[in-house]
Amino acid sequence: MELPRTLRIKDIYIPVLQLCIKKKAGHDISRYIMGFIKEPTMNYINEVNIISRIPKRNLHLGDNFAYHTSNLVYQTMDIEDIKDIIEKNISKNMRFSHYCCANNGVIYENKTNPVLLRNRTDPYPVTLLDLLQLANAATNE
Repeated sequence: MELPRTLRIKDIYIPVLQLCIKKKAGHDISRYIMGFIKEPTMNYINEVNIISRIPKRNLHLGDNFAYHTSNLVYQTMDIEDIKDIIEKNISKNMRFSHYCCANNGVIYENKTNPVLLRNRTDPYPVTLLDLLQLANAATNE
């Protein structure tokens, strides 16, 4: 799903137009063709943009990730569409936290609760899974 960051809808339209002119089909045919592929292409470009902004590294405890509708290349998606794309592509360590900026943005945060680690001195963060395993082991003893 790798696209150049500068890909725009005109990069699709110009070759279609040139092909129609070369085949003597006219401008109306190129507009007709673009009527079918314009919105799906714009949504695809937005999706690639959203995925490219999702952090690929492991976030530290308490780190968060935000994405706003103003970051979209084309304003063809709402915040729920953005949230769905992020949900499918975000790290398992992150979870949805809340909407922000009058429902124009979403915030995701690290799953591990920072309060649980406040008194710890070792450099390794405890995950929720670690705590559940410890609790399970204690109840089985």
